[in-house]
Amino acid sequence: MSRLRRTLLVAGITVAASTLIPPAPASADSVLEHAHALFQSNDRHVSMDVDVTRQDGSTTIDVEWSDHECAETDGAYVCDHVFRNSHGVPVQDFTFSLAGTTVSAQLPYQEIRRHCRTVEEQETCTEEYGNGETTIEVTWTPNHEPEHSERVDESGRTVLTDRVVTALSGTAHGLGHGGPSSVGWLTRIQTVDPTA
Repeated sequence: MSRLRRTLLVAGITVAASTLIPPAPASADSVLEHAHALFQSNDRHVSMDVDVTRQDGSTTIDVEWSDHECAETDGAYVCDHVFRNSHGVPVQDFTFSLAGTTVSAQLPYQEIRRHCRTVEEQETCTEEYGNGETTIEVTWTPNHEPEHSERVDESGRTVLTDRVVTALSGTAHGLGHGGPSSVGWLTRIQTVDPTA
């Protein structure tokens, strides 16, 4: 794993509490459950970000997946990139617990294929657009004890936050994902109205 990727991964773990935890639910006496997955590969150029959120009885998933290959070809440096993104897709099969969480969904996606060719520091790129569908399955397995915090927001509501760092495994786009370079977070946020 490159020094840059390792630095970013460590930084991601460090700032998880402030940047990857969603804001507290807007309504009083409500619960938000959120699962985040950052998949990185040591031996491939594949990465995948997954966010599953359940609030007010509704569950949605966002997924950003990418892959690329680069090589010297006929005196040029050629890179082929693939991006597949899905946002706000409804989910039925989501089992959330700070002791372990799973999600499974049929995932429609929009695809961009970018072909770039660099010759003597001059780069030219072309793009093709399409769409498709894949099945995604992800499992979050905690490897630490959950952390608990409490605070009172500007409206006087008590906000109870529980979160835990996890290992990951999963499949999507015909590939297995996981391994030591991948990391996940599970977060449960409960707001309690001061009049409750």
